[in-house]
Amino acid sequence: MIGGSQDRPVSPGTPATLVLLAAALALGVAVVLGVTGGQFAGGPSDAGLPKLAGLVILCAGAVPSLALLWLAAFGYGGLLRHVLTPGCQHGRVIEAGMGMAALLLLHWLVGVTLGVGLATTLAVTGLGVLALIVRLFVGLRHRKPDAAALARALPWTLALCGAPLGLMLVAACAPPGTMWRVEAYQYDTLTYHLQLPREWLALGRIAGLEHNVYSYLPSLVESGYTMIGSLHASMPDAVYACQLFHVTLGVYAAWALGTVVTSFVGARAGCVAAAVFLAVPWTLITASCGYNEMAVIAFGATALVLMADVWSQRLGGAAAVGFLVGVATLSKLTAGPMIAVPIGLMLLLRLNPALRWRQPPSWKVGLRSLTIATLAGLLTLSPYLMRNAVWTGNPVFPFATDVLGSAHWSQAQAERWAAAHGLHSQIGDDRLGPVARRWLFNTGYGAVGGKAIQLDITDIARFSHEGGFPVLWVGMLLMFLCAARRGSTRRITWVMALMLIAQLTFWLFATHMQSRFLLPLLLPTSIVIGLGLGRLCEQTPRLRFIWPIAAAALPVVLFTVSLAVLFGQVRPLPQEGTSHDPPPGFWVDTLWLFVGPEGAGHPINALPRGSRVCLIADNGGLLYLQREAGYATPFDTAPLALAQQPPTATHAPGSAPGTAPNTTPGAVTARLVASGYTHVWVGWSELDRLAKTHNQDPGTGIEAVRTLSEHWQRYD
Repeated sequence: MIGGSQDRPVSPGTPATLVLLAAALALGVAVVLGVTGGQFAGGPSDAGLPKLAGLVILCAGAVPSLALLWLAAFGYGGLLRHVLTPGCQHGRVIEAGMGMAALLLLHWLVGVTLGVGLATTLAVTGLGVLALIVRLFVGLRHRKPDAAALARALPWTLALCGAPLGLMLVAACAPPGTMWRVEAYQYDTLTYHLQLPREWLALGRIAGLEHNVYSYLPSLVESGYTMIGSLHASMPDAVYACQLFHVTLGVYAAWALGTVVTSFVGARAGCVAAAVFLAVPWTLITASCGYNEMAVIAFGATALVLMADVWSQRLGGAAAVGFLVGVATLSKLTAGPMIAVPIGLMLLLRLNPALRWRQPPSWKVGLRSLTIATLAGLLTLSPYLMRNAVWTGNPVFPFATDVLGSAHWSQAQAERWAAAHGLHSQIGDDRLGPVARRWLFNTGYGAVGGKAIQLDITDIARFSHEGGFPVLWVGMLLMFLCAARRGSTRRITWVMALMLIAQLTFWLFATHMQSRFLLPLLLPTSIVIGLGLGRLCEQTPRLRFIWPIAAAALPVVLFTVSLAVLFGQVRPLPQEGTSHDPPPGFWVDTLWLFVGPEGAGHPINALPRGSRVCLIADNGGLLYLQREAGYATPFDTAPLALAQQPPTATHAPGSAPGTAPNTTPGAVTARLVASGYTHVWVGWSELDRLAKTHNQDPGTGIEAVRTLSEHWQRYD
């Protein structure tokens, strides 16, 4: 029995054809609305048809590579399910989640040890596809006779997922750098999430890069982007496929959390929970970027699907749960305390929703389940810890540098990283203000209205309006009151509430409280909303006409907020016919995108072939560069800083031993030239922002760079 769901009669669904047509219509309307909200790569003209045609072309171009990855995932997932959880229900969703986790982890292991490239990708995915083919061939002889009958009816609420998915497709087909001012126009995508796979493909392996500290993070999802890049021959050509892959992870996450709700109150409420998750603005923003948040929620939701089954108390089920939360942590380290720890406590206290509310917990069984899950999770994490230990001597670098070592960093660099990512960074001791601004009344979580605020260069992670009415959280509270009453949903509702409290506690007391870091809260929140709606339908049989209104209200409101967010977060591309002559290379730091042969080009790409550019404070165009460039993150040693620190074993020509190194503009320029650099690019606005938000290296501060630039010849 799964939470008593098998005692519940299955209500007849709506004909599948009608539901799918309604979902497609909602998706199409959302796409049409979305493409009118700003420019995107599908067509830089104002005409709607070229934009729609471009979007279709971009999506179609991504289908082969994405299909290959998901088919391979189902192949690996079928094997894992057969070994670990053969009797678990909801097999398809579990196979997809565990299989994608296995695929990404396997490619990551091969990429670190043997290398990356097209051959590696085809080998890793080919094994999974082969496993799927063998399984399907064997399964043809054991097909269930009622499989076709189950496909003839679908819950009408599935159509609610169409509109938010349409917005995601539009946003995912926008070039990084043109969308989401609240995320610095996808600065992280351009300089980290997709730039690292580009460099790894050039190197032929996944490796730590001393100029990019983010390469020492687990980077499991970035391993998936590397696979896609190899299939498309280059990362710039794979940008949209990578973003669409992250969309598919978000769709899968919605499917998985909806499955948890379905286990208790039926598929109609499960689809509402999925629609709520997809319609939240922060989901739209992150899912359409080449980020890693959707993988965290996807693997966490898969673990909860297992937790909603009595199989999670068996050895294989507990091992599968540990594997999934371990992979979620490899996707993003904050998933450890926000996903793995709450689920571990559920296992220890036997709070998994499959067990009856009044069943006394058995510490023996709970401790056994937690031990197995912990061992499986640590085994999953161990390659990352060993890799970093070999690369840097610190298994969790760039964290815990004061205890485990700072590797190639100086003490000042380690302190700069801790200041930017530590507990008191950016907010000091005031924590009540950020709770309201970045969580409860945040536009990204569906707050309606609010007061317009004046933003400056340091307010990257803030929306233009704050203090709106918290529709999502009020809706969640009301549905909690419905679901927490006596019945089959009581236990899981309280368990989800405890999970949400644990996540909030970690965010409040152990992070620098960025709004986006609260995304894992959507996992228990969406489940509670779905459970509450299901119970509302049960408890008010005479008012069934109210249920469709209640079911559609929250997804529609959240979709409306997401649409407004999309319209307000766009940076248009240059229009056709506009002159794109390269401006002076030292002084212009406006966004310049390389979006195909007919789009605008970064001025650096107009330099003669063979040029090598020293980037100072790159402002987000790194991924689009077609010339060799040297750069560093704000926490690493920049090429300019290296030019100011000549090797201690040598001396400048004509200098006597023991004399101070020559750091005059002429000497620094000479060292840059000796290092092979032919040009320098300065992003002045980014340099100014870094000076106000991070404690920059004095040698690369805005005043030092301005002094040096006065001695450089301008390139026109």
